Amino acid sequence: MSTASMRSRYRLDKIGAGYDGVRNVAGNVAVCALLILASAVVMGRPAWTDGALLVLTTLLFNAVEYMFHRWLSHNKARRKTYRRHVTEHHGFFDHETMTSEHLADLHVTILPTRSIVEYYVLFLAFYLAPCAWLLGLKSAAAASLGVAANILLLDVLHYYYHMDERLLLARVLGRFGYCRALKEHHRIHHDRKIMTKCNFNITHPWCDILLGTRYKG
Repeated sequence: MSTASMRSRYRLDKIGAGYDGVRNVAGNVAVCALLILASAVVMGRPAWTDGALLVLTTLLFNAVEYMFHRWLSHNKARRKTYRRHVTEHHGFFDHETMTSEHLADLHVTILPTRSIVEYYVLFLAFYLAPCAWLLGLKSAAAASLGVAANILLLDVLHYYYHMDERLLLARVLGRFGYCRALKEHHRIHHDRKIMTKCNFNITHPWCDILLGTRYKG
């Protein structure tokens, strides 16, 4: 089935009349902004240890993002996750047809707002709560800020990778060589012939470099 046919089928079967792309974006930004603000208030004036924890959190998030994408989203045994990611997302966007065409296409591009909440809760249970117990609430707030900021970064960058280049955000981010490199990194991953082999990081390609899965051409 061609990409055009897959897109038409997805829009017909999956995107309900009640879906609102703008509301999805607004919900995602609002949740992340509230988490960042609340974390910053609890953290208060940052110390160097808070900065170090932010860096550590970003590295951890990068590893989790990589593992989830490589070993869960592309794992046929995880039927629901595989269908959502490979059958639907990779079916909608291949490496030669990466740009969304309609606002409703956000349905297959960005995270549902509930997923952002679920991801944060997972980090809360397995990372932030232990941080609070071992290092104190202030340090846990710094880690929380890092988690929320990285979730927002992932969603914004992934939207950028599939965004019409005429849009303002695409033009702004496209001015930066690093952002253009990340977009190309993700475009290569959408080649269905090699999607299970390379370029699994969606944000910074650190784990791809470390584990040797960055596409070498």
